[in-house]
Amino acid sequence: MKKILTAIFVCITCSLLSMGCIDGDIFPPDNIKYQIVNGLDGHLGGGVKLTWAPYDADVGISIDGVQVAVVTTNEAYVYTPGNEIEVYAVIDGEQAGYSAYIDISLAIETPYLDVWSINDPDPNHPSGFGFDTTGSVTSYSLFRDSVKIDFYVGINTDSALCFKSPHLHIPSPISSEHNSTCQESTFYDSLETVPAATSQYFEYESEIENNGTYSFWLDDDGEYDTTGHFGKMLVVGIECDKVALKLAYQTVPGLRWVKTD
Repeated sequence: MKKILTAIFVCITCSLLSMGCIDGDIFPPDNIKYQIVNGLDGHLGGGVKLTWAPYDADVGISIDGVQVAVVTTNEAYVYTPGNEIEVYAVIDGEQAGYSAYIDISLAIETPYLDVWSINDPDPNHPSGFGFDTTGSVTSYSLFRDSVKIDFYVGINTDSALCFKSPHLHIPSPISSEHNSTCQESTFYDSLETVPAATSQYFEYESEIENNGTYSFWLDDDGEYDTTGHFGKMLVVGIECDKVALKLAYQTVPGLRWVKTD
């Protein structure tokens, strides 16, 4: 009898150790990784795939504190935009022990930015704007800082203000970037995932409307890959050639989530 009990104890101990449980503590899976994958719309950039080392318990996934999945495998897919992904053990249907956290990042927001049309006669008024790797946006002059510009405010064939990609600038392109925008029918705060990165949605030129919400896609050649970045803009107001903007930039490359709170 003693030998049988010893064997049972050893098996239980091994199982607890393999799922990170010792002295009453239950730890989440090891070696958790993520990659950007297709969203529910079937297009790349709308979802996140999580993987982890083999684990002897069900695994729960929460986004910003709300559980979105419980799986029995060593992978899970997440389609709910958010800031923080939480991974933890689930035992008897309940969250157990410690959690691992993955910072996906809310879109970085700039509450106010002024830009002017390139037709504005004042050379001190910036007509373009661009983002750095931290998500901060700055307005720039086309004449002094053109290499930093991701979009500029131009005029279309109907003489209306529009957002334009740098490669469209005449007489010579500002840069080779093929960046595009998409006007949305929803409110800025309600926009949490921008459309798929295709020419069906995004264009290199979009007319600017007061109170309009726009998605944007920064890219080299107009073909989706996981080095491009996405974001959204709100046209706060238009005054002659001056456009006031509110902007948000997703720092995770390839991810179409643009939630800001």
